[in-house]
Order: sequence, then structure tokens, then C-alpha cells
Amino acid sequence: MINVDSQVPTAVLREYLGDWATKSATPGGMPSLSTTLKVSAFGKTTPGIPVSLFFGNEKVATQDTNEEGLVTFPTEYQEIGVYDYTAVIGDSLPLLPEGSPRATRFRVSVWLIAVFCRNVSDTWLRWVGRARFKPLPWIFWTEQPASVIGLGFPMVDRSIGFVDIVPAPGGVTVPIEIGNSGWCNTPEPNPTSERCCEYAKNTWWDMSLHATTDPKQIPETVAGRANKIGGDRVNLDYHLKFEASSSGVTYKGKFLKYQRCAWEAGTAPTDP
Repeated sequence: MINVDSQVPTAVLREYLGDWATKSATPGGMPSLSTTLKVSAFGKTTPGIPVSLFFGNEKVATQDTNEEGLVTFPTEYQEIGVYDYTAVIGDSLPLLPEGSPRATRFRVSVWLIAVFCRNVSDTWLRWVGRARFKPLPWIFWTEQPASVIGLGFPMVDRSIGFVDIVPAPGGVTVPIEIGNSGWCNTPEPNPTSERCCEYAKNTWWDMSLHATTDPKQIPETVAGRANKIGGDRVNLDYHLKFEASSSGVTYKGKFLKYQRCAWEAGTAPTDP
């Protein structure tokens, strides 16, 4: 028998959108997936067994299992889309792969994820952060510098944004969390906590996420005119959460990451 043992996707930043004060990440690279399969017989792993990977009817790779009965196939994606693979024991596809013990199928949806951030009522430059595969900390620009996308201008007439490419194989859910550093829009940079909490009532940035696997819909998606999954107004204390899977991208909601001010109690679910 052959089964998928584990899958590890790697996402990349594709491009920036709009005018940023500072761009902290480097776009480029190739989104990829590492798929490990296990071959066993009568409950025991079997080394030295040839396994072939097919994309459609095209054989793209062949390797032998290691001593643990495992074989790993890396795949890269130059375009977004939905990719269906079949891994088989041997070097040919069974006549009927579905249900065959020597074949297993898996699907990979490669998503274009466009995130937009627009100032609503702030007066200061703010950090924009994004975490994939793990949570985004409250003070993300110091606790998790790799999650920082850049420093955004407080322009109310147009958005800034960025585009990620995220592979999501079947059975794997990729969490995505976004936020910004909107603290409080006081005229002075270092107000008291009481004054900051009062001003934080009107310190908001609108953030939203759009997603597609259809190459034909890329222009409208990166323009923010199509495929909106969800969004809301946030400041430092609130984050938005999403999940990408092979079947879709889901908006999980707005969460209170940390209650800094008394008035924030009950305004959103507390981050679990």
C-alpha cells in the first residue's frame, strides 16, 4: 500500500502593491511543496520500492523508498492553479488508480493571496505584518521580525498591499494572520496610556484579503476588485485570521489579540 505520510508547503511573497514607506521583505522565489509518501506491506514498511509521481498522465519523477519505506517528492509552482497528482508503486499508472492499493492521489491548490491595508483614521506610519503557518504576535515587528511586510503611509485615498503565493495540499490547512501597528493617533508620539486608549477608539486601518486559483482572475484580484474573502477595521490590538486549504480560503474573523484598553473588552473574540 502507498499513502501520503506528510506534506510541507512553502509560500512566497510575489510582489508589493501601492506606495510603501519601507518594504521589509524580499519578493521572489518559487512556491513549493515537499510530499512524503509511505509504502508498506502487511503493516511493515518496505525499503527499496520504486515509486513514481504522475501529474495527470505525465510521469514527473521516480524514486526508491528509503529504509523506513518513505520517499519524498519536491514540487514547484510557476503558476497558480489546481494540481492533481497520483503517486504509484512502480513506473506506470494502474488502469483504475482510484481504489488501487498501489496508488494514491492528492490535490494541491496554489493560491494567489492579495492583502490590502488602507488608513481610515490614523496619522502615523504603521508596520504591516503577516504570518503564515503560525500565529502573528501582538508586537510582531519586534517578536517576529520575519513577519513584517513593511511600513505603510497613512493615506486614506488609496490602499497599500502585497501578494503571496500559497500552496495548500489536501488535508493540510494553512493559517494566515494579518495585522498592523496602529497604536493611537495622538499628535504626540509618546502619550500616556490613558490618553492613548482614548485616541485608540478612532485609530483604524481597514485590512482585507482576496484570493484566487484562477490565472484569468489575477488582474481583478490584485486590484482588489474581485474574490474578497473577508476584512475588517483593525488597530494594534486586533488581528484578522484566515485559513487556506485545497478546497478554498476561509475568513475566520477579527480577534482581540491583546486587551490594552478597558473599552476593548467584548469588542471581538479573544485570540485563543
